[in-house]
Amino acid sequence: MFINKILDRILLPNECTSFERDYLTRMNWIAIWYFALHLPIFVAIGFFNQTDPTAAAILTSLVLAGPLFAIRFLSSQRSISIIMGVTSMFMGALLVHFGQGPVQIEMHFYFFVNLALLAVFANPMVIVAAAATVTLHHGAFWYLLPESVFNYDAPLWVVGVHALFVVLESAAACFIARGFFDNVVELEKKVAQRTAELKSRNNDMRTLLNAVQEGFFTLDRSGIISNERSTIIERWLGPVKPNQSFEEYIAPHDAKFAEWFGFSLNEVFNSVLPIELTLDQLPQRFLAKGKTFECRYSLNDTNQSNDHSVAVIMQDITADVQREELEKENREMMIIVDRYAANRNGFIEFYEECRRHIAAVRAYPDVEFELFKREIHTLKGNTSLYGLFRVAEACHKLEESLLKGDLTRINASCSELLELWETTENRIQQLIGQRQQGIEIPENQYSELIDRSLGGADGIEIGLQLAYLKMSPLEPRLEIIAAQAKEMARRLGKGEINVRISHGNIRIDAKAWSDFWSAFVHIVRNAVDHGLETAENRTSIGKSASGQIEIDAKIISNELVISLCDDGSGIHWERVRAKANERGLPTQTKQQLIDALFADGLSSVESVSDVSGRGVGMQATKEACINLGGSLDVESEPEAGTIVRFRFPIKAIASETFEMLRKYGVENAESQFCETFFSRRADSASIKTKNEIIA
Repeated sequence: MFINKILDRILLPNECTSFERDYLTRMNWIAIWYFALHLPIFVAIGFFNQTDPTAAAILTSLVLAGPLFAIRFLSSQRSISIIMGVTSMFMGALLVHFGQGPVQIEMHFYFFVNLALLAVFANPMVIVAAAATVTLHHGAFWYLLPESVFNYDAPLWVVGVHALFVVLESAAACFIARGFFDNVVELEKKVAQRTAELKSRNNDMRTLLNAVQEGFFTLDRSGIISNERSTIIERWLGPVKPNQSFEEYIAPHDAKFAEWFGFSLNEVFNSVLPIELTLDQLPQRFLAKGKTFECRYSLNDTNQSNDHSVAVIMQDITADVQREELEKENREMMIIVDRYAANRNGFIEFYEECRRHIAAVRAYPDVEFELFKREIHTLKGNTSLYGLFRVAEACHKLEESLLKGDLTRINASCSELLELWETTENRIQQLIGQRQQGIEIPENQYSELIDRSLGGADGIEIGLQLAYLKMSPLEPRLEIIAAQAKEMARRLGKGEINVRISHGNIRIDAKAWSDFWSAFVHIVRNAVDHGLETAENRTSIGKSASGQIEIDAKIISNELVISLCDDGSGIHWERVRAKANERGLPTQTKQQLIDALFADGLSSVESVSDVSGRGVGMQATKEACINLGGSLDVESEPEAGTIVRFRFPIKAIASETFEMLRKYGVENAESQFCETFFSRRADSASIKTKNEIIA
């Protein structure tokens, strides 16, 4: 066992790598030149020491012939190096022989120096061969020609001491030579093995990466895509060019994403902000070849300040996006069905209003710009309150494009909105078909009509009754607005709010009032979004946790008064004044402040949301009110709530009905109609003050 271990350390593996062959070739030639220089030195020693320089020349040449022959005719560099070890000991023997004299014994150091130098051949057998050679030399010449070895009559034990030191140095030199072989000469083999292992691991990793439906790669500080990446990326987006950045790679597919990514990646490596924050700013979704892809990012930190990289995991989420859109469509369809079932006529009115607003989108750019903005904003408000959130989001996106003035983005947003509306409209058409609006008659009014008809009422009286029943009741309209206000409050984090409505059983001409109700939505949205506080804020200032809104419709002194009151934070008139002054609007009187509040594009809030904040809807509401011959008033104080009140002449309630009655020859149709249906409602009606409503 022990002998086997020694042999394992002395004998090298049979395989000789190309690196070892090249290395030994260089060492063997160096040894040749080293031995060749011994010839003139030994001749000089023989001459000056008077030990026969001629013999020195001849014997040194004979010894030198051995390695020259080996290097010329032998193919094994290891065998040649062993011969070099033996040659070094022969040279030592000649040095000691021709160096006879006072320092002969010191010349034995040559043997020990060369035994150490032979370790450069990285082969213990070279040292073993050299040690055996010097041992045989000393033993033989001590017996046959002792003066060739020692300059005195050396006893046997002296020779033994020399041999002991040769053994000790040879053992150490063998250990060094084998270590040199294992750690340096065989390095190529180890590198090759390690490379093969790494290649195998890389192949395993690539196989794993290619097996999953995700793309993985890393980016350096310049955004260059690493060579180690999933092949699925190139199947998705095409080949990656050498040293191509991710920004350049994505730009042909989604230029906006690429531009945003390039800017954000610089922020990641500039280390101005926390890494986690800047990574979150990197864009996550882009479109390519009709598919949607999502990127997730993490930082690879090697604890070296300039050696960061970003790991990117890319995933095709097209199916997920399509599923999300389908779920949104289904939810919207359920909302549409519920709204239609609850109030068919009201829903058809809403649908027709949306179609009128969409007509402005189809007419773009052949439509007045400010009017176009109001149409889009009103459509956003109506669809949002009615639960058609996808259409509302598309309107919001179009508003953003209009704000930036980018014609390309405007056209793209218009196309997206029209395409989305077409899908929504098809579903609505499937639901309502070709049905026309009907007339809903409460049972008590129907019974009253029968009684009058059979009781001998004249034709004009019955005609007036039928004309009134054809008009649309306010109750369903206000109930829808109330439900939408509650839903909006939940979406905006305002919690559950209380909405009270008072409709007075009033009916109006639906078509004539469609624009007003479309615009009135903005007043409701502003009340919920900017008026009502959150539950926490309300309780902190002593209010009830639930916000309060009241929508009221009354006939008072031959006027229809529609008001909306909230108990929210109120209007900050000084902020309105400041905004108005910036635009050069007068603000000296209360009426001028109210006019400024309803001016186009003026908003007293600092932020814009997808619900409100652009100052467009207020102007639209004012115009719709004026078009009906009405006027408006506002009462509000900070933290005390707001009342927005609209007043309309009686004739505005039923202008179309009055026109129809006149066509049938009914004289004084307006006065008869008002006397019959509205005068009695005005007897007990009164306008509540802000304080009364809040109380």
